[in-house]
Amino acid sequence: MISIFKNIFFILTGVFLIIQSSCASPALKKDIALELQQEDEGARSAFGLGETYYAKGDNELAIIAYKNFVSKYPNSRLIDDAYLRIGDVYLSKREYENAAVYYKKIVEMLPRTDLFNEARYKLGVCSFELKRTDDALLLLSEEAKLPHPSDRKASINKYLSEIYIIKKDYLLSVKALTSALNETADESEKSR
Repeated sequence: MISIFKNIFFILTGVFLIIQSSCASPALKKDIALELQQEDEGARSAFGLGETYYAKGDNELAIIAYKNFVSKYPNSRLIDDAYLRIGDVYLSKREYENAAVYYKKIVEMLPRTDLFNEARYKLGVCSFELKRTDDALLLLSEEAKLPHPSDRKASINKYLSEIYIIKKDYLLSVKALTSALNETADESEKSR
C-alpha cells in the first residue's frame, strides 16, 4: 500500500514539475520529468523538494534544498538542472557573481549536459551585468550563431548591441540592435 502511494507521489511530483516550472522551456520541463523518473527515490525526493520551493517562489528554501541535493547526489542526472535552478534564483535576485558560479559549472560539464546553451547564455548575461564585457561578448556571440526562439535571439542581440556601444563599435551595435528589432517584429507578426 505504501509503495502505491510512493509511486503516485512521484508521478504527481513529475506532473507538478511540468506544470509549475514556469521559468523552463517546454523541452526542459519534459527533460526534468524524464530524468526525475530515472533517479533513485532519495534523489527524486531531494530534487523534488527544491522544485516545490522554486515553484512557490520561496527562493531561499529552494537554494538550500538544491544545494543539499547537490551535496548528497553529486553524480545525479539532475545535477545540471539543480545548478541551473540555483543560478536562476541568484540571477532573479541580481546576485550575478553567485549566479555565474553555477552557470559556469554547467558550461564546464559539456558534453554531459543538455543545458549548455541555456547556461552559456545566462553566463553571458551575468558577465555583462558584472561589466566583464569581453567575456560577455565571447559567450553571447557564440549563442548568436545558434538557432533560438525569437525572444531569446532578440535578447542576445540587445546585449550584443550594448556591448558594442561600450566598445565604441557603433556599426556593429546598430547591426545587432537591428537584428534584435527584426526578431521582435517577427515575433509580433507570428502572434497576429
